[in-house]
Amino acid sequence: MTESSEITRLLAAVKSGTEGAFDELVGAIYGELERMARSRMVGQPTSFTWTARDLSHEVFLKLHCADTFLKAENSRFLYGAVSEAMRQLLSDQHRRRNAAKRRCHKRMIPLDNVLDEIAANQTSMDAINDALSILKTRSPRQREVIDLKFFAGRQVKEIAEILSISPKTVEKDLQVAKAFLRSKL
Repeated sequence: MTESSEITRLLAAVKSGTEGAFDELVGAIYGELERMARSRMVGQPTSFTWTARDLSHEVFLKLHCADTFLKAENSRFLYGAVSEAMRQLLSDQHRRRNAAKRRCHKRMIPLDNVLDEIAANQTSMDAINDALSILKTRSPRQREVIDLKFFAGRQVKEIAEILSISPKTVEKDLQVAKAFLRSKL
């Protein structure tokens, strides 16, 4: 059984109220949450106060409070929610940090480097969020591919498995989505 199908099975067991299923699900995904968080923390400013473990805990709490584990139909939905939660939490953290900087009248610096091209242009997290929202309206799958690649740290092969598409399609979606984001930023 693949990891995706095991997670999907555990989500169904949680939804049906199977005793111990939630604990088993947590055990199955928590290591992956931490791996994704470590991947996502690479490139964060040195002044950033969260560790990868902090981020994984925050993501877990956000998902748990939103009943995501009960709403998720499959691993694709769950990992999409994880990616979105990580992006939102990091964006909120950057916003708070920069709000404090503005009160101190410090010069603003780049917030994040989701894509190398975005970092090179020193684009703010708000502009990135706006562009990602437009992309989601235009092509939800491309947005999902971007989230899984850059916010969840997944490899092309893993994304293909989660989304049930071919690795070539993932690569094409990445290429088109990056071009779209560059044009918007």
